[in-house]
Amino acid sequence: MATLNQGAPPQTVICVHVSPDAAPGHGELLHAQGRTSFAMCAVSPLRTFPCLRQRSKQIISAVLLVTGFVMGAVNVTSAAQTIDEQVRAHFQAAQQARARKDYANAEREYAAAIKIAPGFAESYLNLGLLYQLQERIPEAMEKFKEALARNPALGSANFLLGMDFCQRGEAARALPYLKAAARQLPSNAAVWAWLGTANGMLGSTKAEVQSLQVGLHLKPRDPDLLYLLGRGYEQLGHETMVRLEHRSPGSPYLDLLVAEGYLTSGYFSEALVRLRKVESAWPQSALVRTEIAEIFLRVGRLDLARKQLEPVLKQGTSSLPAIVQEGEIRLLEGNVDGALDDWSQALSTDPYRTENILGLTRAAFQSAANGAPTSQRALQLLPRVESRTSAAASLARDFLLRFTGRSDAVEVRPLNRAPRRPGLCTSANVREWIRHDEMEFVAACSAKSSSTLAAFRVDFARALVEVGKPEEALRTLDQASANASDPPEVIYWRIRAYRSLALQTYTTLYEVHPGSYRVHELLGNIHEAKGEDTEAIKEYRLALLERPRLPNLHYQLGHLLWKGFKTQEAEAEFTAELKLNPRHSSALMNLGAIRLYQHQPGEAIEYLQRAEKLDPANADIHHFLGQSYLELGRKSEALKELKLAAVSDHTAAIHFLLGKVYQAMGQRPEAVREFAISSALNQRAHQQTDERAQQLAQAELLLKQP
Repeated sequence: MATLNQGAPPQTVICVHVSPDAAPGHGELLHAQGRTSFAMCAVSPLRTFPCLRQRSKQIISAVLLVTGFVMGAVNVTSAAQTIDEQVRAHFQAAQQARARKDYANAEREYAAAIKIAPGFAESYLNLGLLYQLQERIPEAMEKFKEALARNPALGSANFLLGMDFCQRGEAARALPYLKAAARQLPSNAAVWAWLGTANGMLGSTKAEVQSLQVGLHLKPRDPDLLYLLGRGYEQLGHETMVRLEHRSPGSPYLDLLVAEGYLTSGYFSEALVRLRKVESAWPQSALVRTEIAEIFLRVGRLDLARKQLEPVLKQGTSSLPAIVQEGEIRLLEGNVDGALDDWSQALSTDPYRTENILGLTRAAFQSAANGAPTSQRALQLLPRVESRTSAAASLARDFLLRFTGRSDAVEVRPLNRAPRRPGLCTSANVREWIRHDEMEFVAACSAKSSSTLAAFRVDFARALVEVGKPEEALRTLDQASANASDPPEVIYWRIRAYRSLALQTYTTLYEVHPGSYRVHELLGNIHEAKGEDTEAIKEYRLALLERPRLPNLHYQLGHLLWKGFKTQEAEAEFTAELKLNPRHSSALMNLGAIRLYQHQPGEAIEYLQRAEKLDPANADIHHFLGQSYLELGRKSEALKELKLAAVSDHTAAIHFLLGKVYQAMGQRPEAVREFAISSALNQRAHQQTDERAQQLAQAELLLKQP
């Protein structure tokens, strides 16, 4: 029987093999490690969500064409043996032709084998693989179907057919084949990766993440699985946040989450405006005050950071972030003794969180570009801490080294460590630990099932997130409340857990594959989120240099180029994406928008109609179609499209275009109504923009050095 060898290298190696003792129709996927006979492999990467189209040599990571098999019949006759030998000869000839890239002769040899033994499923499978290598995808898929008609348990055919449907953007059709492949080939990480992809394309993010987790368990260092799983966790956080927006649109937790996103991305003025709003609702919140203090520390406003922390440090309960931040302020002011006292206290409370607050648990991944001291100031302070031997001094040394260009000298600190043993998990003890911010002890009690501790479930979840155990936090929150009735606080910590999982996964990716194309893609994502488009473009191009067929990346690059009105370069990238995935609706839409920008509405409509068929609910597509029809004088069609756009896009631009259409149609009352709506929306938007601009200007002024 064919087997699956698990200790493969990071790249996925998928081969078809029928061992000499196999029964008929049992060709399966396996890794080619250790197999020398008849091996023929060509390596390439996995896929990425949301859009796939890595064909042929890059889709099938490695293909081992079937050459050795037996018919497996009982009481084999001499005639059957003769047929067996004839088929074997055709297979060997096909493989030799394939090795010479003589695909025409290889195809003829496989066809001859099929004519002799039409019931042998692997013949169709190998012919399909040959078509796949030539990018004759429809023909390949037909052969995979014929193979499955003869042997539904042929996992390799299920996998390849499901993968091809995914590449065509037909995830719903891919799913049953990939589920079958996962049952038949449960130890193949690539199968789970593609099953996750199909689920993600269908919007089933939880199922996507579950499949990717299985794949990563099989190949823990795989860069594709790490990147995709990180994106999956991010998507779960996003979906949960949308739920919070719908259920509690005015909740301070929503503003807090948005502010934390701005803070992570380096938009300090935006973060400060949001956090001030939360502070007005929760004036006594230590969490909010320490996050505001973090902003001031990032920009060097030590005076404002200390002022923000004073009420927290004076109140009856302890706040570990406040103690750590106070130590940071003292260190940067030159009060080394005071800083080490603070950090000694913090380390005695919770060493992991202390290091995490300072960014030392993942210093290699989290850039210090937005951080606290300048390189010159750090160099001045280093000699004063390097001569000391305490744990706090070691912490201060590593903290300063990050800002001197010597990050390689920073001690590597693991993300998770063995917890210290708490006292008895009584309600009184848990309350006391919460009061003193001893989250390590609180987290250690989270697994207790005592009914007296049920009231602390959210506190347990918070503690687990803060000590670096977000998966356990999610399990605890599931016990605290069903998703349908989660209060905002539970949703907040659920989102924090997903964000923490994403960061942990990305950190592992960075540490294991620091120069890989997936890290370049990830860094491009981060720069894009920060609005650093030039740096993002650079990273995306580096990723494509290594993996030119990486799905969706040509689109992302084109999007940034189009944003900068580099239309020719953007068009080239969108076109490249469509060669990989002709069903990429966003690439089609953007090409239509470019044609509209170039005053070519007829060509724009061709792209936009294709996009509309793939994504009929997209308001932007209807908007651009309506505008294109209007420019061509096709008023009725323009009206239809703009009305569809207005259902979900209630903006001034849409109503202005509707007004123009009604005006062109001679329907004056309707035109006046739409222009009035557009004017009112514009006025409201300008007012909101002006108010926001004033708030941001005040925040930016405050954040400037005195």
